[in-house]
Amino acid sequence: MNKALTKIAGTCTALAVSVAPVMAQEYRWDMPNEYAKASGHYYDEIFADKLREATGGAIDITNHYGGSLGYKSKDHWNVVEDGAAQVASTYTGVFAGIDPIFLLVSMPFLARNIDESKALYDAARPWYEAAFEKGNQKLLLAVPFPPVGIWAKQPVTDTDELAQIRIRTYDKTSTVALKAAGANAVQLSWADIVPALTTGTIDAVLTAGEGGVLSSFYEHMDHFNAINYVAGTQMFHINKDAFDALTPGLQETVLQIAKETEDEAWEAIKERVEKSYVAMREQGVTIITEDDLADGFLDSLKEASQVVFQEWRDKMPEGAADKIIASFNDMK
Repeated sequence: MNKALTKIAGTCTALAVSVAPVMAQEYRWDMPNEYAKASGHYYDEIFADKLREATGGAIDITNHYGGSLGYKSKDHWNVVEDGAAQVASTYTGVFAGIDPIFLLVSMPFLARNIDESKALYDAARPWYEAAFEKGNQKLLLAVPFPPVGIWAKQPVTDTDELAQIRIRTYDKTSTVALKAAGANAVQLSWADIVPALTTGTIDAVLTAGEGGVLSSFYEHMDHFNAINYVAGTQMFHINKDAFDALTPGLQETVLQIAKETEDEAWEAIKERVEKSYVAMREQGVTIITEDDLADGFLDSLKEASQVVFQEWRDKMPEGAADKIIASFNDMK
């Protein structure tokens, strides 16, 4: 081989070495979730599996359920903002201290069923996106929670019965609202619920029927009071630097899979709720419906919750709350 051919061959080899790592670039992301998969959080893994398949393994997400990375939901903002984890699945009501828009997802008696929950999310999505943007993050999708009720050892059909229970709440909003209604409310993370039930620290839990079934709450409580307190959402958010580091093609794929996962979750939620009610009855759980509630009980709960609703309105930029609620009402 002459010198010219040797030089060309060497150049080609060098190019192959420099290009190969780019072509074979792989992204390994961690995705924390405070809640256990058994509490109904299927879609973290579904999203990860879909994305892994769509990218041929180029993007590989490891799901960390049950706070196994040591992060509570309230930690996820800083964790994702700083890139300690690239993406997270979070009940974003715990971010209310960062931006008041996140109060909306936990606003009691505003979105009380699945259709209303979707309408509220769609109405507020531009505000959610803007809030995440300020934290070096990008909103990918939201999946719905089934409507929240009260798991308890007895019926909770009026204010007197509400005052008799020691109930776990899941964020500041629910704690303030139920205390205003007369309940003995204490905020606990999901992982702390069963130990608190076992020791008698609490005897009731504010959560969805499905989550309670999957976590065998019927071993401790035999009533589910379906007050439809709220039908909220869980949001997936990604570190903006991690997203921007992807090629345009991979970015498009991430957004496409996010949309597919979101659509699938909203389509399936009503059937999930129906199945959870069947499962509760099979386990001997008595379901208290709104028809079983004392006259005026729901009205008293709604009135008590006005304190947090007004707090949200006051914290939002001028006119923003009215725009969101008007859009929500139109979508309903």
